[in-house]
Amino acid sequence: MNKLFNPILMLFFLIAFSSCEVNCSAQQYPWPIKKPQVGWLNGRYNTAPVRNGYIVKMGGDTIRGLIKFLRYNSRFTTYMPILPTGTKTVIEVPRKDILYMRVYYDDTENNTHFSDFFNIDNNKDIWRLVAKKNDVAIYDNYIPDPKVSHGYSMVLMTESEKNCIYYYFFFPSNNINRRVLRFINRRYKTSFNKTDFKKREDMFDYILDKENEKEKFDKNSN
Repeated sequence: MNKLFNPILMLFFLIAFSSCEVNCSAQQYPWPIKKPQVGWLNGRYNTAPVRNGYIVKMGGDTIRGLIKFLRYNSRFTTYMPILPTGTKTVIEVPRKDILYMRVYYDDTENNTHFSDFFNIDNNKDIWRLVAKKNDVAIYDNYIPDPKVSHGYSMVLMTESEKNCIYYYFFFPSNNINRRVLRFINRRYKTSFNKTDFKKREDMFDYILDKENEKEKFDKNSN
């Protein structure tokens, strides 16, 4: 029993420590309140990264200020905290009320100064737009952090369906190209290898082009 228990216990400690190390370094702005830690892995309120941006609610109202990025947890983090500009009162906006968010920071994935996030799950996670062409888009559930450039999960959204490109249960790997390449070969019945694409964006462009071709064919067939 001890031989089995000790490695598992050590793994849990390593996971908890690694998550704290990443999140603690991501705190960029002061936050006026602190809360007891709730949940495990997903509910670290106090160390969650904070970025400047704005939230557009379903009704069209816009709130500008500092946004604390809490990773989605169906029990504990069903909201997104924002500290409106010029105030000291934090507003907890329910995720189901969020239509769109823009967050400003050094985005290593897209080489821009901001990223756009959308509610594509109907009140669940908030997803970053990674790439888009016409009505086809690729999203991931990225939490702004200087040590990681992508989320735990990435999905492909078309007019008719949602497909998972990859999913990590604990921590996203620093190299997701292999997962994206595997998705391409599986979905489009191809046999590409990693040297066939110069960079990750080329793989995204390939996916978007193939899906747009499929959407056009399906519309013409109907």
